[in-house]
Amino acid sequence: MNISKRLRTVLLVLALAIIAFVFLDFHLAKSATANNTSTSRVNSQVPEGYQAGGTTLYIVPAQNDPLTRTLAQTVFQRAKSSAYLSPILLDAIPQGDQYPIVLVAVTDSQFFWTPFYARSTLKTEFAFSNFEVLTAIEIPKGTTLPSDGTQPAIAGDGQGEQTDQSFGLISLPGYRSLVCDLAAKSIVGDLEKMVQVK
Repeated sequence: MNISKRLRTVLLVLALAIIAFVFLDFHLAKSATANNTSTSRVNSQVPEGYQAGGTTLYIVPAQNDPLTRTLAQTVFQRAKSSAYLSPILLDAIPQGDQYPIVLVAVTDSQFFWTPFYARSTLKTEFAFSNFEVLTAIEIPKGTTLPSDGTQPAIAGDGQGEQTDQSFGLISLPGYRSLVCDLAAKSIVGDLEKMVQVK
């Protein structure tokens, strides 16, 4: 094998490795993650015998950027395994009376990625209502809570800041998926508490 063929082989392997790290979704790394969240909730009187479970939940990205859309899809995937939520993923804020609804957004992100080390800071927000369609992340102040006698009216919102460092082999899509999955886990946990009125 002459030098030219060796060089071509090395360049081909290098090109395939770059393509894999940029386009394939894999994560073979150890991660250290810290998450700081805060939530608020208001609800009407909880009717006697109320049991939370199987709550239909429309999940909507609050803005049209790739990270927010990935977060909404990941919240949807996480919520599918919840005993309390029955999620439906929408592309945009609905025009009709589709609720309960949760809007999710990535409000700020800082990413540093290499194939062997990555770190990030991700700030997220969500807003939830089971009695009205939301058009923005914020719950309107002075919201009047209706009562139908069968379930409590619930509105809530939350913010989170997540920092992560990962060491090992990690692709760029794999790292984005990891970071969004960790944020989605926190959001779904908060939503479960809200519909259980805990």
